[in-house]
Amino acid sequence: MTTIKRFLSILLLFFLFHSCSVFDPPGQIPSYIHIDSIGLTANYTTDGTASHKITDAWVYVDQVLNGVYAMPATIPILASGVHEIDVHPGILVDGIQATRESYPFYTFYSNNYNLTTQQITTINPTVTYYPGIVPTWYEDFRSGMTMQNVSPGIYDTLKIVPTNAFPGETPNCGYAYLYYTPNNINTSYFEYNTSIFPLPTDGSRSVYLEMNYMSTNTIRVGVLPIDPTNSYTYIDDTVLEINPSLTWNKIYIDLTSVCGSYPGSSFRIFIAALLDPGLNNAQIYIDNLKLLHQ
Repeated sequence: MTTIKRFLSILLLFFLFHSCSVFDPPGQIPSYIHIDSIGLTANYTTDGTASHKITDAWVYVDQVLNGVYAMPATIPILASGVHEIDVHPGILVDGIQATRESYPFYTFYSNNYNLTTQQITTINPTVTYYPGIVPTWYEDFRSGMTMQNVSPGIYDTLKIVPTNAFPGETPNCGYAYLYYTPNNINTSYFEYNTSIFPLPTDGSRSVYLEMNYMSTNTIRVGVLPIDPTNSYTYIDDTVLEINPSLTWNKIYIDLTSVCGSYPGSSFRIFIAALLDPGLNNAQIYIDNLKLLHQ
């Protein structure tokens, strides 16, 4: 009996350790799609620059979200045969890695693909701005500047220059040179703002500012709310402090929440900079500022 019990115990352990391989069905073999990048096509007359920083692909298979992928990416799809593949362009909101979003102003790419298990299908998505999405304000410094100095004659630092202009459609850009002068802040600070724009304040419609920049100094961006009765102006509300970038960069600044904090208000958008501590001078380039809302 002892031998029989030992045999039964060994047999039971065998089934316990191997139950997964004996009773579970084999895993599904995926197909793959590969996306290097997502391109943007824009009509300069209506959309402004085609400059973009689309970092992510939000991939849908038959209209069901498969996942969000930083590009370039090779993406497993648990399906084979003909399927609808939709790719929505994703951005880093406020330039922050942890805040990724499908950009609401770009269309998405859609096509049917015949997927084969264990095979990679490469796709090259291109998107546009949604029809009807026209910038409320666009500053490209081509032939002038619509932004205004908050204190004419003082802090009058932002100029239009062709030097180091953003590569592409625009020959000029905005440029500020900040430098330290004892007991004189005029040379180390600038602040410019836009005209007054009515923007959504109900929080349900997105408001964004796109901007190209290159800077050795922090740049401050925000809104200046105007009371609904136009009787007074609130204090300026900083939305984001943009870190320096030694090469041209693109950022998408989300203004939705801050606009929602001032129901019924209109807004000026402001760009400002104060020479960072420890610096004797700094150079700031900005271009292609584009205010969009739904």
